[in-house]
Amino acid sequence: MGHKMKRGLILLLFLSFFTLSCATDMSTRATRVRIVNVEQVQQCEKECEFLGNVKGRAFPGAGLISWWSVGRSIAYNNALDQLLDNAAELGATHVFIDFGDYNELRGEAYRCYICITKQGTPDVDKCMDINGNPDKAMCIDKKGKAVGIPYCKGASAKTLLECVSRGGKWIPGITESECKKKGYKWIPVAKDKYECERKGKIWVPQATDKATCEAKGGKWVPNRDLLLHIPKSESSE
Repeated sequence: MGHKMKRGLILLLFLSFFTLSCATDMSTRATRVRIVNVEQVQQCEKECEFLGNVKGRAFPGAGLISWWSVGRSIAYNNALDQLLDNAAELGATHVFIDFGDYNELRGEAYRCYICITKQGTPDVDKCMDINGNPDKAMCIDKKGKAVGIPYCKGASAKTLLECVSRGGKWIPGITESECKKKGYKWIPVAKDKYECERKGKIWVPQATDKATCEAKGGKWVPNRDLLLHIPKSESSE
């Protein structure tokens, strides 16, 4: 083996060892932080608590081999790991990376939590009556009387599941199209506080903090599934 080949092999082995030694493992808490894109961060700004700006840098040494693609990749991963760990230290659940190169990144950290009800579903705005029953759509005849309300025949039950389990027969309610065909008025479920109060009912907003959530009997947990809601006009393009 020639002298130049030996020297090249030694250099290659050194760089390989050095490259591997520069790579770092992501901390456990950093793995719990989700990265969001430029469109999703708009939802974070509306629904989450902004904790602050965070940054991450590659460890010294990674830049020495930055002209190799593998070196740049490791430098980026090191910077990303540090950024996510710094975000996790603030208590963030989501982070948006808004600036940076392969060896230095900057981002915005957010704490995104959600209230989960006793039924295991996300808490949402509700219109309810004084007894705590949710508002329902109904059909009103020409005399102002509610007609076509669903009920359980042969058993006392409020839902289809309860009715069937108790040996009753569930009679479904009148649909909107059926209601209008009869010349009656269809009253939809209240979509906001104004419509709810017009019905003489109580508007119960979605829990946006831990105290309110727990007062409802729910659990305040990190929102790992924050999704982007794109309007149909944009998604169809």
